Amino acid sequence: AATLMHIKSRMLLPPEEVPEEEMQEEDPRAELVKRLLEYKKFKEAADELAKKELESSKIYARRPEEKSVIKDDDSPFFEASIFDLLTTFSKILKEIPKETFYKVIKEEFTVGDKIHDIFHMLVENPKIYFSNLLRKSKSKLEVIVTFLAVLELIRLKEIVILQETPFSEIEIIRNPDTLKPTNA
Repeated sequence: AATLMHIKSRMLLPPEEVPEEEMQEEDPRAELVKRLLEYKKFKEAADELAKKELESSKIYARRPEEKSVIKDDDSPFFEASIFDLLTTFSKILKEIPKETFYKVIKEEFTVGDKIHDIFHMLVENPKIYFSNLLRKSKSKLEVIVTFLAVLELIRLKEIVILQETPFSEIEIIRNPDTLKPTNA
């Protein structure tokens, strides 16, 4: 406002008589235009930042879950990943011999039956090795159904898969949280 009043007052006053050499004084309005253009740039930048903030407020990032560490006999374990399970699964599938003559036998394996079998094994032994569990299967179909049963038990949080070190044998144990009695 002060700058505008200064410019207006200079424009209302009669021009001073100055020799032409000194007359190259800058127009007072030019500085105002320069400031207004600069203000416009800052305003546009602020609007762009506000848009980006609004867009980022609509995004919800998934935070990684903390990996539980289960200690048994002072040896730390960590949960095995799905990739470790898949590696063992594919290795066992390759070990199953291909028969030259095929027998047509109706085998029925359900994921529910395999879940039941795994629970019975865990009652007898507190831990089962994943590779041994798959090797007990007699056909590829049974290996696949067993693998799906293990994945379902993991999803239901009934079992935990552990490894002592990376690439070591995968152990299956009951989830310690499901073994605790609830006081209801």
